[in-house]
Amino acid sequence: MNGRPIVLAAGGTGGHLFPAEALARALVARGRSPVLFVDRRARDYLGAIDGVGMLTVAAGNPSAGGWAGRAGATFRLAAGTFEARSALARLTPGLVVGFGGYPSMPTVSAALSLRLPVLLHEQNAVLGRANRVFAGRAAVLAASFGGAALESWPRAARQRAVVTGNPVRPTIAAHARAPYAAPEEDGEIHLLVFGGSQGARILSEAVPSALSALP
Repeated sequence: MNGRPIVLAAGGTGGHLFPAEALARALVARGRSPVLFVDRRARDYLGAIDGVGMLTVAAGNPSAGGWAGRAGATFRLAAGTFEARSALARLTPGLVVGFGGYPSMPTVSAALSLRLPVLLHEQNAVLGRANRVFAGRAAVLAASFGGAALESWPRAARQRAVVTGNPVRPTIAAHARAPYAAPEEDGEIHLLVFGGSQGARILSEAVPSALSALP
């Protein structure tokens, strides 16, 4: 890839966006010049990141809303693909990394049409819809989970998969160095429960029930 930029395509929810931010910061620390291709909501949410370029690409969810909403979303995805193709042709990146979610689809689609190398990252145990669309054409799929989770993926995706884990932002990783304060015998026990995407609901339902069953 030499000194060519690396494009990261993400957006929508934090589950897709934060791993892209974590990778972008890691690349900057290694002297690279990443460019984030995001939707408008993600750009407003993230704000500026030192050393990271940012470009807004039109996107939409074609499976949400009525027929009018789906048609509008499809039009925005097409417009976003045109925008991304023009920007990628200008940047000539050495690699395009897609993090799933509908906002990543225009950039990944444009990259494949330009025959640029594409790597997909899947944050969830189940391969998401956007990544599933491009799984057969990506050079590599980076998986957060191996084992049974990976076995549920389509064969074409499994053959290209490498288990990497999930990129974590430095501000979050820094908490791993925080000292552990053991609970006192009659003191409170503090728990951190985290998760997102479609996995958030089961945590909200199962964790309280599991805790109530403890002695």
